[in-house]
This record gives sequence, C-alpha cells and structure tokens, in this order.
Amino acid sequence: MARRRHQARGIEPTTPASWPATAPTCPHEAARLADGAIRGDALDCPLHHYLFDLRTGRNLYPWRVYPRWKREEVGCLDLRTFPCREESGWILVGS
Repeated sequence: MARRRHQARGIEPTTPASWPATAPTCPHEAARLADGAIRGDALDCPLHHYLFDLRTGRNLYPWRVYPRWKREEVGCLDLRTFPCREESGWILVGS
C-alpha cells in the first residue's frame, strides 16, 4: 500500500488513534462518505444511512432488519480502514 502524507490543519485529536483513515466510498453503493455525518464514533453514509465504526470499519447497521435475500446479496459491508499515525505534525496513512 502506498503511503500518502497529508498535513493536518485545524484537527486536534487527543491521540493519533483519533485520526480515522477509511476508504472514501461506502461499500454498499459507492456513496461519497465525505458527504456523510459523524455520529459519535460512527460514520453515517449519506445515501442509505449505513453506520460504520470509525475505529474498525465494522458495519453497525442492524442485520436483523435485512431480509434474507438482501443478506445474501450484499454479504459483508464493512468499511475498509487503514492504519495511520502522527509524525512531526503529519498524519501518515498506510503501512
């Protein structure tokens, strides 16, 4: 995985773990997650309101509301996450 460097401006997390790095689109129907909302420790997809844990990427949408055909169709809908760390004022994303 390539490493990308981004200067953090206006973000003051308490620990480097506070900086979530995720895929830019929802795994369900590729909605742009930058248009979503942060709700506590979760990211709310703007298209169908799937919720993803920002620390793990785990889909928090309640599976019990899916009909069987939908569970079989979509399978796992976890959001891809990437390790990150702070180094000299920069957030390093990737391995």
